[in-house]
Amino acid sequence: MLSIYITHMFQLVPIDANWKKKLPRYRVARSKTSFQASRKRLEASRAALAESENRLRTILGNTTEHAVFTLDSQGRVTTWNTGAARILGWTEANIVGLNGAVLYTRAEREAGEPAVEMRNAAAKGHVHSERWILRGDGTRFWAAQTLTPLLGKDGEERGFLKILRDRTARHRAETVLAQSEARLQRLYGKLEAATTQRAMERDRIWQLSRDLLMVASPDARLVSVNPAWSALLGWTEDELVGQFALDLVHPDDQQITLAEVSRLAAGLPVECFLNRHRHRDGSWRWLTWTAVADGGLIYATGRDVTDERAASKLPDLMEEPPQQLHRMETMSRLTGCLAHDFNNVLQGIGSNLEMVQLRLEQGRAAEAGRYVETAHKGVDQAAALTVRLLAFARRQ
Repeated sequence: MLSIYITHMFQLVPIDANWKKKLPRYRVARSKTSFQASRKRLEASRAALAESENRLRTILGNTTEHAVFTLDSQGRVTTWNTGAARILGWTEANIVGLNGAVLYTRAEREAGEPAVEMRNAAAKGHVHSERWILRGDGTRFWAAQTLTPLLGKDGEERGFLKILRDRTARHRAETVLAQSEARLQRLYGKLEAATTQRAMERDRIWQLSRDLLMVASPDARLVSVNPAWSALLGWTEDELVGQFALDLVHPDDQQITLAEVSRLAAGLPVECFLNRHRHRDGSWRWLTWTAVADGGLIYATGRDVTDERAASKLPDLMEEPPQQLHRMETMSRLTGCLAHDFNNVLQGIGSNLEMVQLRLEQGRAAEAGRYVETAHKGVDQAAALTVRLLAFARRQ
């Protein structure tokens, strides 16, 4: 017998008197098979999701270096890991359901900082901050924390994830370092002010000194001169700087001057050296010098003793016998040295008294004491020099 078949839902159904009655059975069987497959896929997806959640919970639960917890959209704690319990001192049972604002200081709570932080996180995608956080016992620690919004499939905000770590030790170290740097900055400022003050004082002495002050290169080329050169010899600073000092020395004194420069080059000081320098008007001035070499430069101070030599009314040295010539020259140099020493002492006393007056005018009387003390030392030096001078006079 020939059978005829039709196709229904990819199934071959024989055509006979009851073929229409058979169709619903195949349709139901096919629908039931599709439903079972969908249910299996859904159960598999749920199992995978549950496994993923369990794995995440295990990871977060075993993380003790970081406090990890979640908040709902109102800021209430919904989950709490082991690290949060260890760092913050709250158990999960005690903290879940409470508002996360309990972790903030009172001042930040009153300022509404927890709500501001959630708004910023929602707007920016995450917020990182460092601040003081309260533990369950009321103590606080410095924390670095990140707040990230949690979004549902529809993109709506479902809550927040907060990850927090204790950074107290690092914060203290940074604070100590900052304080040390601030102290060093203050000390540097004081040192700079003191250095500036010293420089001003030295400049004041340089400007006011009646003695010739100069700085020269090792070959006696003038590098710097004070205003006394203009007052005593008539030459301007521009005319002198860059010139050889020997160009101003009397021709008869140049050899002995070169010998003294050689002493300086050898590292020996020069004291009470006497020579003649040319004035701008063509006259000659007797000068007594004290000099040292330091750092590749020559530092020298000279005093005009021309009037002292004239006042001594010494006889013409060229007419005296050699011994008398030597004796009179020695006496002349001694006189010049003593005058120079006395001038240095008096200049020191005068400069310090000027500084005392300046400090008093500035209302800084507390700083005047050290200048008074230095002036007293100058008086003592002058007294000692006088005693030595009287002893020398008695021996003569």
